[in-house]
Amino acid sequence: KAPALLDSWREAVIQNDGNFRSALFGTLDALLVKDIIFAIVKFSAFDKVSDFLYQAYPELQASLASSLVVSLAAGTLAGVGAALASQPLDAAFTRIESNEKSTSDNTTGLLTALRDVYNDKGILDGLYAGAVPRAVFAGTLIALEFVFFEFLKKQLHVAVSDFTFTLDVLSGATAVLPPPSPLS
Repeated sequence: KAPALLDSWREAVIQNDGNFRSALFGTLDALLVKDIIFAIVKFSAFDKVSDFLYQAYPELQASLASSLVVSLAAGTLAGVGAALASQPLDAAFTRIESNEKSTSDNTTGLLTALRDVYNDKGILDGLYAGAVPRAVFAGTLIALEFVFFEFLKKQLHVAVSDFTFTLDVLSGATAVLPPPSPLS
């Protein structure tokens, strides 16, 4: 007998008239867009807030404890901002997921779902429904993520230049490769 996971995949494909992509990856594009927006805002906001705090209070760089406070504050704001920026996409993603589970129609795209959520419930009750708990969760989680990262970075004596050096080595490795030979 096939494992349960394979059985569930087979059932999903059968329910979607043999369409493997739609059955297993139907909402992947919406998920990727939502998560990419979240990541862009998270890292951008963290960099901007931490740079602002370090420029306003340079003494915060002096100790581990103060740099962890900066990471906590910047991470919290970054998480809240990322959650709020991606919330309409999360609402649309949820709509797509619920449509796929309730019907066999898997053709709802991200823009269609955004429009449908907006038309059904508006901005606050539709696109931003559940935004506060999501922002609290994301703010807490991202703050802890950056505090942990900052702590490890300090304990392992890793500097920003170390990351740059790694990227320089990787770019240099591709530069020594011979150029492709022209086709005859």
